[in-house]
Amino acid sequence: MRLRRSGLVAMTGLLMVFGLSAGRTRADQMVGFIHSINPETRTLVVEGDQTGNKYDVTINDQTTLMTASGQTLKFKDLKKGDGVGITHIGGNAFRVLVNQAVLRGVVERIDLDGKKIVIDEADSGRDVDVNVSDNMVIETKDGKVLTLKQLKTGDGVGISYAGSTPTKVVVNVKPTELRGHVESVGADQKSLVIKEIGTNANVSVAVTPNTSILTTSGQTIPLKDLKKGDGVGIAHDASVASKIVVNVAPAR
Repeated sequence: MRLRRSGLVAMTGLLMVFGLSAGRTRADQMVGFIHSINPETRTLVVEGDQTGNKYDVTINDQTTLMTASGQTLKFKDLKKGDGVGITHIGGNAFRVLVNQAVLRGVVERIDLDGKKIVIDEADSGRDVDVNVSDNMVIETKDGKVLTLKQLKTGDGVGISYAGSTPTKVVVNVKPTELRGHVESVGADQKSLVIKEIGTNANVSVAVTPNTSILTTSGQTIPLKDLKKGDGVGIAHDASVASKIVVNVAPAR
C-alpha cells in the first residue's frame, strides 16, 4: 500500500499544524508506513515513505491516534501497511495520523453467535478480532454477496475500515475439499467419480484443462494415469476441480 501524493501533501500539512502546537519543545515529523507492530511494547516500526529507512516509534497513553478524517483510533486498530504521519519527540509519538490500509489475512475462526471472525493477519501472524455488524458488506472478489455463515476457515480476506469499524470484507473463497478414493475416470477424460471418505458416497467431479493433477511427491500426471483405488485430495468449486493431489495405489 502506498499513499497517493495528494494524501501525503495533506498529511504533511496537518503535521505542520500539529508541530506548531508542540510549543517550545522541538517536535520532529515523519511520513511513512507501518512495517510491523509490537503490542507488548506498544512500538511501531515505520518505514519512511521517501527514504525507505525504518524507525522505531513508541505509542503511549498520551498519544493521539486518529484517521486523516478525524476518527479516533486505539492502538489495537493499527495494522501493518497503514500509512502514517507522526509527530514525535525522540521517537515518542504524541500525534499519529493514519491512512488506513486494508487488513489482509486468512479466516482462522468464526463465531456465529458472537458475530465475530478471527483473522490470522498476513505476514505478522497476529490474530485480529473482527466484529461483524448487520451493515457490513461481505462479498467475493467478483461481487457475489455472502453471509457470515458462508465464510469458512482458510478463506482469504481483505477487510476495509472506517476508524475502528470494519465496513467491508472481500473474500477470496478457499476451494471446498474432497477426500476419497477413485472409483472411475470418465471415458472423455473430463471427469472422475470419487468414493468420499467418511460417507462412502460416490461424488462426481469435473476436470478441466486448468485442473492441476500431481502426486504427493509433486510429480505432475495426466488424468488418464489415475486408476481405481488411488487416494485423492481434491480442491474444487461447485464440483469443478482446481487441484487434485494423488496418493497412487500400488499396482495389483
